[in-house]
Amino acid sequence: MRATRRARLLRRSLLLALLLMAVEIKAERLPDRLIDLTPIQIQFFKDQHRFIVVTAGRRSRKTLISKRKLLIKALHSENHKYILGAPTFAQAKAIFWDDLKRETTYLRNGEPSETELSVTLKNGTLIKVIGLDKPQRFEGVAWDGIVITEFGDVKPDGWKLSLRPTLSDTNGWAILDGVPNG
Repeated sequence: MRATRRARLLRRSLLLALLLMAVEIKAERLPDRLIDLTPIQIQFFKDQHRFIVVTAGRRSRKTLISKRKLLIKALHSENHKYILGAPTFAQAKAIFWDDLKRETTYLRNGEPSETELSVTLKNGTLIKVIGLDKPQRFEGVAWDGIVITEFGDVKPDGWKLSLRPTLSDTNGWAILDGVPNG
């Protein structure tokens, strides 16, 4: 009973700390890119829809906000599985991996897996960075949430045939972001 209460208090304090970091605090070690969000960025940050598609120009902070949303949900849930994905493995690693390791330094259980590009948080939640050059690799696993950046460059049937079905069992959510073409 006592351990459960402690775990809840720890989870709440971690969530509060992350929220403060993401929205209000500006300090030397914290990313200042989520400071001074525009009204539309705040709307996106607060959006609770199951599926969100974001088309916005480069440097609009869409991927940064998506990463924060995933991390907040990961801290708020126990033993869940989440994906941070991009069209290729090299892109995914360049966009997500270093930030994920840095932002989960005090939140994870053990060291990150450099071969699997995954971290496990203290609450048992797994966050995995993937390349979507072969999306069928991720079939068969029930994922709780997916963030895909540069969605317009993902193989045409990757979402419909491989990734979307993995969210069905868990009633999982997804954020798909990219730039408008044309």
